[in-house]
Amino acid sequence: HGIPANLEGVEGAIQAAAERVVAEAEESAKARSGNATIVLLKDITPQEQNPPSILDVGRLIGVRGSNVRFLEEESGARIIFSPNPEAQVKLWGTKEEVSKALGLINEQVLGLRDEEERFAIDQRFHGTLIGVGGRTVQAIEEESGARIAFHSLPDAVMVVRGTPDQRKKAYDLAMGMLKDDVVECVYVRERYYPVIIGSRGTNVREIETKSGARVQVLTLDNKDELSRLGVDVGDMSSETGDGVAVVIKGTPTQRQEAKQLVQELIRSEESEVFPLEDDLAASFAWHGASMLGSIEQEAGVRIRVERGEEPHFVIKGPKDQRAKAWELICQILSNDQESRHTFETTHSLLTVRLLIGPQGQQVKELERKSGARIKFDIVDGVNQVVARGTQEQRDLAWELVQKQLALFGEERYPLSEAKHYVIIGVGGEQVKEIEARSGAAVAFEKSPDPAMIVKGTEEQRKEAMRLATEVLESTGEMEQQKFSVDRKYHALLIGSTGRRVQDIEKQSGAHIQFESDPEDVMLVTGSRDQREAAWGIVKGILEGEKEERVAVPVSARKTIIGPKGVSIKLIERDSGAQIGFEGSPEPCMLVRGTPEQREAAILMAQDVLDGEEEEQFYVEHRYHGYLIGPGGRRVRDIEQQTCTRIVMSDEEPVVVVNGTKLRRDAAWELIKAKMDEYDAERSSDSTETIPDAPPE
Repeated sequence: HGIPANLEGVEGAIQAAAERVVAEAEESAKARSGNATIVLLKDITPQEQNPPSILDVGRLIGVRGSNVRFLEEESGARIIFSPNPEAQVKLWGTKEEVSKALGLINEQVLGLRDEEERFAIDQRFHGTLIGVGGRTVQAIEEESGARIAFHSLPDAVMVVRGTPDQRKKAYDLAMGMLKDDVVECVYVRERYYPVIIGSRGTNVREIETKSGARVQVLTLDNKDELSRLGVDVGDMSSETGDGVAVVIKGTPTQRQEAKQLVQELIRSEESEVFPLEDDLAASFAWHGASMLGSIEQEAGVRIRVERGEEPHFVIKGPKDQRAKAWELICQILSNDQESRHTFETTHSLLTVRLLIGPQGQQVKELERKSGARIKFDIVDGVNQVVARGTQEQRDLAWELVQKQLALFGEERYPLSEAKHYVIIGVGGEQVKEIEARSGAAVAFEKSPDPAMIVKGTEEQRKEAMRLATEVLESTGEMEQQKFSVDRKYHALLIGSTGRRVQDIEKQSGAHIQFESDPEDVMLVTGSRDQREAAWGIVKGILEGEKEERVAVPVSARKTIIGPKGVSIKLIERDSGAQIGFEGSPEPCMLVRGTPEQREAAILMAQDVLDGEEEEQFYVEHRYHGYLIGPGGRRVRDIEQQTCTRIVMSDEEPVVVVNGTKLRRDAAWELIKAKMDEYDAERSSDSTETIPDAPPE
């Protein structure tokens, strides 16, 4: 064939063709981005044929838009069909593309020869015939072969398209559905109301989806709605006492399936008591309630621990699932034994911190590899590794701990006390970052000579020292300066739980201490600018805060202070004010702080004096066991910290807190923190990898 003689002419033709293709593409793109051409489908339908309806629009669109894609590929136009306000099509593209698309659509409209029939059906029955998720109307269409739609304007009708036989069958099926669609009630006790509803209505929606029936859960507070549905309120009260009606509407099959689902939910709330024998109680005390989360998930039950003279588990769920949960509990607890091994080391707390690791990562890794549960203890100055599990798991755990201990070394770096605070940083943030980045554990000693102690592997120690050196070099020369501050202001400047002094440190960058012996001073460590900034903030606080005296009888002091000082600590923490008492010349409460702080503290103190009340907080049952804690320890800690009384409800997902409003709010904050802890533990457990096989 060879190379054409007129090569330049060929190249020119190719170039012209390419330019023409680009121009056509640009014209099409421009047309697609412009205004749409709107055509009513009735305008392209022959007069002897019924205008296209909503059903026809559905057929023109096709299953999941398949027909629209075909039309677009064939014509090059962009196409959108819409049934409102009239059946129409919108087209974008060049004149040629739009014209070709309309030709194809016209051919398809001519093929829509099925006849349409409209049946007057009251709009209140439309939902019944459509069904939950459209299941009922889909069933009618499949059985009859017709296509069905519903209109409410201008008249309430059911539109049926198909052959005469298909239309008749669809109508007969619809009428049969309406005849069978009656209301049926299942009466249950009020304690099952939240169970059937579910969180945000999830359970009742699931019943509707699975059964196809429509379900309402009504109490005696909904008497008007109950009467409208034909429910006998008298029967409802006599059968259940406190009265909840599950109103089910649908066909006999749908109602029967919905009733079965309701009964399954109720059975899931049945409970059984399993005594905790002495041999298992010791093992459970070691594990704690945290072990129950995975059992609840595996068995599909909820477990509550009841402690006292006769400790036992209360397991809620269907009978077979309760049995499975108890079998899992016994299996875990009966296989557990405890081993203790001692080890020698310097700076025991640093060593234990390394073995535990940041956020417990290291000990979790040891537990993952060994399969045992591991704790570290110091008894009478003796370091102990406590492992619980099978013999093989315990032996492997001790072997892994020994290997880890062999990697740890310790170094002491002479460092002036003033520089300790530089490396520690405000609120300890600096040293925490050094430990996190290096993996080493860091501590400081003031005697016999000031020094920084670093413990870890050789690489960890080197990295920790490098990071500490960087911090010292970046801050320059640090000095400590004394400022005279009367001791009566020390508590005010420190603030409740040290929050105020921490804020001063963060703002200034300096480290602050207070001393009262031999003189009342504030020690500020930092650069010159940092020390000046800290002193400026302190002076502003002392000059801006005033003292207010509030008459309080001596008999009321104990109430405001609260058991172990809990109430007064909460008032100081939440208000930011400092509180004291004087007996002369008249008994009063001294409130020191800004006007806003003093006002808040006085209101909180009045709340404490007003007395105790009971308040309920929504807490899902799955958290109850964790909040109680091993031996009831967690809930007792919250009660002691806030001076409240806390009860976990067996019947409802609530926690009842009794105390003053201030104490109730404090208890609720601690409860929420514990729930966050539980979620974090469950989240970390769910992402753990499969344990390594023990070495042969």
